Parts: sequence; structure tokens; C-alpha cells
Amino acid sequence: MSLSLQHIETNFLRLCFERELPMDAIAEFAGPKEGWELYRRMARHRLRKMIGSASPRSKNEIGEAGFDKLFSDFLAERAPQTPFLLDVPSEFAAYTLSLASDALVESKYLRDLIRYEQVVWHAAFVEVHESGDIVGFDFEKAIVLNPTCVFLQLDYPVHQKDAGNRQAKPSSLCVFRSMTTHRVHTWLLSPIMMDLLQAWQADASKPASDAVRSVLAKRNESISQGFIEKLCDTLAKFMEQGIVLGSRA
Repeated sequence: MSLSLQHIETNFLRLCFERELPMDAIAEFAGPKEGWELYRRMARHRLRKMIGSASPRSKNEIGEAGFDKLFSDFLAERAPQTPFLLDVPSEFAAYTLSLASDALVESKYLRDLIRYEQVVWHAAFVEVHESGDIVGFDFEKAIVLNPTCVFLQLDYPVHQKDAGNRQAKPSSLCVFRSMTTHRVHTWLLSPIMMDLLQAWQADASKPASDAVRSVLAKRNESISQGFIEKLCDTLAKFMEQGIVLGSRA
């Protein structure tokens, strides 16, 4: 009796991801048990190493024993759904963050750290498409942001690596990959700049000035000379860093 491709694929995944090596699945494949045990260890080691590379600080915070348990639970209960190895860390992070009642990941500090490290990982490898024709920045034209920008609102300043990051302090962050150096950077934003950048990202078709008026109106603030000067200075820094690329032609 020939086995269907789906049946073979299912048992192959079981060999790699179930908590214990499934003997009934091994019986359907050629080769000794020792060979499949070796393959299983290699596959799991590769996935574990990739996840650890994406979240080194989170892994250290959880501890080796706790990380091993979460990794084993992830493979057995959800398993990677993506065919791309680079996407597995994001799936593991999503699984970990779904365990709200698990003592291993109930810390708000740790949960912020997991979110931050996965955004950094995503920014490093996300595929970027051409942004079209870009000209110098103009308030009356649509703004062009770095397409890798991700905005995070966290309760802890986990982007800092010193001991002070364990003190709760709301932090608005922009994580992005430089279009020139391809390095990932994190920029700490003021609340109003967070609102503006998110508004520009949400609607990239309207003039940049529209979002400025809309955001200030929601905050019950007026457009003052001081605000304009500070905004222009901040935008100049954003363009220098590569957060803002210019305006749509």
C-alpha cells in the first residue's frame, strides 16, 4: 500500500517535533532508529540555535532550562508553520507571548524584551520593495518613510542594555534598518513624534502637513513657531538617520 505525500509529510514532521520520537512513524520509513534520532537532534538544534540568535537577551532572561521547555512546548504544541527558517523566531515569539499565564513569561519586562528583540530581528531581514520616485522633503507632499520602520510602545526601556532598563518607564521606539549601511537602529521618540510617524505610516498618500494638523488637533495643541522649529530639527535628524527618506515625487 503506497502512502500519500501528505501522510509522509505529517509523519516526517512528527519525527522532528513531537516530544518523544514516535516509533510508529519510524516504522514507516527506511533506516535505523539511530539515524532518525540523529536527524531529529540536528533539525531541532538548528531551529533552537536560530531562535536563540534572534532573542539572545530573552533567552538569557528565561534561563537555559526554561528556554528548553518553551522550545519543546512550541514544537509539540504549535510547530513552525513557515517554510522559511528566518521566520521561525517570530513564530516562537508569538507562541511565547500567547502564554500569558505561564510563570516563565509572565514578567512584563520579559514580554517587552521579547517583543523588542523580534522587531529588531524582523527589521534586519524584512524584504524591502522599491519606494518609487523620491524627492527632497516637502510638507505639502506625501512623506516617504523607511519601509522597515516598526513603532513600539513599551512599558520598559528594554532597548537599553544597562541595569536601569528594569525600571518601568514608558518608551516609544522606532526600530528600522538603514538603507545604506543595512544596520538596525533604535530611535527613542517623544510621544508626539510617535503619533506623527504612525500617522504618516498609516496614510502615505496625503501631504505630511495633513497629519501634523490632525495629530495636533487630537492633542488639543496648536501649531506654534516653536513647534515648527523643533519639528524641522527633528525631521532633519530623521532624514540624516534614514527614518525619513524624503517625499513622494
